[in-house]
Amino acid sequence: MGDSSVTAIVTPSHHLIQILRLYFSGLGSKKDASTKKDEEEQQPFMEGIKSSSSWPNRDEGMLVQRSNNSCQRTFGTALTIINVVLFCLTTAFLVLINRSRRISSSSSVNTSPYQKPEFNSALKQLSSYSPIFDALDLGSKTVQFDGRFYNDTSIYRGDPSPEVDKAWQFLDHDIWTVSEDTVRRVHKDPSRAIKVDSKWGMGDDAYIATYDFVHQIHCLNTLRKEIHYGRYWNSTPPSEMHLAHRNHCLHMLLQAIVCHADVDVITYEWVYVDDPETGARSYTPWPDFNSVKKCRDFDTLYTWMEDHVPKQSKALYENIEKPADAPARSIYDT
Repeated sequence: MGDSSVTAIVTPSHHLIQILRLYFSGLGSKKDASTKKDEEEQQPFMEGIKSSSSWPNRDEGMLVQRSNNSCQRTFGTALTIINVVLFCLTTAFLVLINRSRRISSSSSVNTSPYQKPEFNSALKQLSSYSPIFDALDLGSKTVQFDGRFYNDTSIYRGDPSPEVDKAWQFLDHDIWTVSEDTVRRVHKDPSRAIKVDSKWGMGDDAYIATYDFVHQIHCLNTLRKEIHYGRYWNSTPPSEMHLAHRNHCLHMLLQAIVCHADVDVITYEWVYVDDPETGARSYTPWPDFNSVKKCRDFDTLYTWMEDHVPKQSKALYENIEKPADAPARSIYDT
């Protein structure tokens, strides 16, 4: 870009120089022609003079030479001015380019909030800030989803039972803590975030937090229970808070799905269904949900989180008390 710009600036100067050369050479040609005409007109008067003196010719030559010298000096002065102007313009242009490059490079250096660039580099480019990306390398692994329509082998698809509830609860629990720096990096105000005291054993720079996937699993569990409302709430009419919680979870899951917008391909194949009464067989296109996908290493992530959860965090969370000077807002404003 720099070279083409300089060419665009310098090229017109060549045309200008050529014009000046033509102009001044034209002046010289006119004067030479005029001088020659004068000589021709004066020749008859000079024919009879047989003088050895050459003063008249010498004076005439000196006048022509002075005129040419004057033209050359004017041309040289103009050319010098043009070169100086072009030099200044070129220098200014190069300085601006160099400055813009320095600004561009400085804006891309030391702006990453992460200390371990070798961890999760691709995920960092496509994700909001999370201290997890510096804590461990999530990597990826190839997984085939179990998308079978009729399949009761997964406990997470089972009807309500103590075992099923325990499996879901295993994924739906716990509170973690993060630093003030993390609070700021996720665009939150530390003065409003809840800072925990020494009883949590997390030092003097610890704020209550959880991770989005944990909340998403919590919402799925909430909707699972909603399907079996009578078992979990004894057919008691849902309260305003209950309905708000359910609708909140539906909306949060929708936003998460739209945000991440999984574009993995699902193909279709033919399936058939036999009518239980007539035995007639019908065919229909059916999506093959058994997709092969690349996933974050959830087992590694969950193991790390289990190792770093504050001890008795749930009990501490349930018994936390609001400091007198801590700001608060209505739940209807959250």
